[in-house]
Amino acid sequence: MRLEIPIIWPKLRSKKKIIDLFFLENQTEISKSRLKNILNISDSAIKSLIRSNALVEFKKNILRSQDIDKKTDKKIELSKDQKTAYKRIEKEIKKEKVILFHGVTSSGKTEIYVECIKNQLNQGKSVLFLVPEIALTTQLVNRLNSFFDKELIVYHSSVNPQTRLEIWKKIISKDDPYLILGARSAVFLPIRNNGLIIVDEEHENSYKQTQKSPYYNSRDIAVYLSKIHGCSVLLGSATPSLESFYNAKIGKYSLVNLRRRFGGFDPPKIQFLDHSSTKKLFSDKVISEIKLRTEKKEQVIIFRNRRGYSTFLQCTGCSEVENCPNCDISLTYHLNTNTLKCHYCGHNEPEKKNCSSCGLPSLNRRGVGTQLIENEIEKKFPNVTVARLDYDTTRTKKSFKSIIRGFEEKEFDILVGTQMVTKGLDFSNVSLVCVIESDFLLNYPDFRANEKYFQMIRQVSGRAGRSKSQGTVLIQTKNVNHTLNRRLQLDDDINYFDGELAQRKEFGYPPYVKLIKIKFRSRNKKILYDGSNWFANALKKNMKSKILGPEFPIVSKIKNEFLMNLLIKVKPEDKLFSTKNIISKILKKFSTYSQFRLIKTNVDVDPYN
Repeated sequence: MRLEIPIIWPKLRSKKKIIDLFFLENQTEISKSRLKNILNISDSAIKSLIRSNALVEFKKNILRSQDIDKKTDKKIELSKDQKTAYKRIEKEIKKEKVILFHGVTSSGKTEIYVECIKNQLNQGKSVLFLVPEIALTTQLVNRLNSFFDKELIVYHSSVNPQTRLEIWKKIISKDDPYLILGARSAVFLPIRNNGLIIVDEEHENSYKQTQKSPYYNSRDIAVYLSKIHGCSVLLGSATPSLESFYNAKIGKYSLVNLRRRFGGFDPPKIQFLDHSSTKKLFSDKVISEIKLRTEKKEQVIIFRNRRGYSTFLQCTGCSEVENCPNCDISLTYHLNTNTLKCHYCGHNEPEKKNCSSCGLPSLNRRGVGTQLIENEIEKKFPNVTVARLDYDTTRTKKSFKSIIRGFEEKEFDILVGTQMVTKGLDFSNVSLVCVIESDFLLNYPDFRANEKYFQMIRQVSGRAGRSKSQGTVLIQTKNVNHTLNRRLQLDDDINYFDGELAQRKEFGYPPYVKLIKIKFRSRNKKILYDGSNWFANALKKNMKSKILGPEFPIVSKIKNEFLMNLLIKVKPEDKLFSTKNIISKILKKFSTYSQFRLIKTNVDVDPYN
């Protein structure tokens, strides 16, 4: 709405209020909704003003509000260690280097990011700040907006299409420097005059697009973009990926360490509790520590990386497990809906009483999910408030924000969650972290299993003791003496890195080779088997690289399609480009065989799963 002067005013009570509003706010235009809210006038009153030419109505393209708190102009006082790290980083930024910033949890990496961003914006250069998941923007966006107001733009797949289009237009049409905070897809924004790309939690698998083609890793794209833009990339993590650590070790990346927590607090004390000879969900130590912390009005995080109530239903008569009819995976029981759900295809059905195989009414709930933990904690501590953070409780952006904000403001004493609770969240009052059934990753058949386990435990441990006294981490395990557990307890990252790299080199896995996975899918199992074997034989005839498979993955059927995979190990001397050309030619020939047209293929370079 725009006020036109001079005006012949109609006889309306709101006349003087409108004049006062425009002069008070020193503006000649205002949105209709704001005019209605401030003056509490009706649509009919506004229409009357328009008819009398007191107001002119027009449309204007405005970038939509992104639900960001107001700027508070906070000032940062870096510690001595932070200043040293910041100076080293700025030195490497001037050289347009890729920098691996290895800072322990709660060391104050974000404060250093802020100083680096300020420096670039002051030079008139934009900054792209990548985070692995949309959820992480919830806390980070308000922290960044404490220092940056008009410069901050938030971009990710949950932003509605119209706003995303407006962001693109804004970035393209103006030369102003911006701070763009976004998840994976933000790496494709047409940023002008890019001075720095920050990749926070660079180790996270979420940077890899795996659900659909094209497959890409936005961290790796950021490194490539830096060469095009002539800018630096800052890869930050408390638990760097083996690939990034290796690149720093051989001098390809610069390495900056920040080894102490901000404020001089000691890292959390990690205790591994032997859970091999008990069937109890919680050890006595876990229960007593939760009781102690909640009585002291401190908060607790309980981590279990499986959602649902029970992870499967098993018959005590024939030992069969209730599986999804569409997938090769067990159904998970969810208490709140009393249903069995498949977490792969979404199939759900009411809980069964009789076994599908033998018909006996002898199905028992097995396994532990976050719902069961939440339920049991509420029984044991009836006077304590408990919240749950997993996919089932965070289907909407508002629900995630509500849980995080509630825990920050101490509305909840205990937060039970999946891997969502491990990723970059900062809660000042958490003194205890409990990990339930930690061994599942150690037993997973994946060459990255040890790396994922180490990162997961280190990250979730970092949620404890971030601003007060030393935190405590209790980890229930059936393998107390595992090498990784000892290294975690001793805070021995260097020997962990060296040990894992030695194993990768011995058995031929990244970073010493490149992996290419070729995925085959079909509803016809025999055709799938024949086609994938034909493809493997064609590869072996045309290249020297080692071929593994084809083989059925752990979950060999999803959404009524059978799956098989081939894995190619490409050594540096084998040349990746030549290998891709060979694969492309074989794919073309493969598509000419009529019997193989029922097979879908995907090629994934540097696979994560």
